Amino acid sequence: MRKDYFIDIIILIPAILVISLSSCRKNESYNSAITDRDGNVYGSVNIGTQTWLNKDLRTTKFNNGELIPNIADSSGWRVLNSGAFCWYKNDPYLNQASYGALYNYYVIADNRLICPAGWHVPTINEWSTLINYLEGETVAGGRLKEKGTAHWAEPNKYATDEFGFSALPGGFRSTLGHDGYIGFAGNWWLSTEDGSLKAWSFYTGFNDGYAGTASSFKKNGFSIRCIKDL
Repeated sequence: MRKDYFIDIIILIPAILVISLSSCRKNESYNSAITDRDGNVYGSVNIGTQTWLNKDLRTTKFNNGELIPNIADSSGWRVLNSGAFCWYKNDPYLNQASYGALYNYYVIADNRLICPAGWHVPTINEWSTLINYLEGETVAGGRLKEKGTAHWAEPNKYATDEFGFSALPGGFRSTLGHDGYIGFAGNWWLSTEDGSLKAWSFYTGFNDGYAGTASSFKKNGFSIRCIKDL
């Protein structure tokens, strides 16, 4: 057998391994994609023992495919006691891709579910687990926030985005149907209720590294970030 034949084999084997490994990576990337009922695709990030979506929800449908009412006017928003969503300033073209939608709490309580299959809106205990892993409320916000001022207002203090959570300041819609604080604060629902009118939420802002919880009226429109089922 020719000597150069062995050289060809030696060169060929690493090439095959590279192609094989590349294919595996592509498959892993494909399998890790999470899709909602609108076909929006999300990635995921691991933080401690938890896995989170890497973006806020922007679906307009429940998991059974039924539409979530999009309530644009403030008078309609303030009287709702059922699930609804809106786009900040009613502008999906400007805000949907980056910030996702703002949902009232009633979409979370709806048995048609809002998160993609295999995912759910976090409880206050799951939020506490995350905060403890991030070494407390005073620094957790900075470790979760997207870096820079492409979306956050200056100075966006202490933002490091260490895990790729990339928390964004999507603002909120108030119980009276008024929008505010985009660029300055992010607010996210938790699934834990606090009586008949309120539920827990978490927030972080542009001017410090704090991330805390608040008891908020269910009629508020906040972002939703899903966590993976155990």
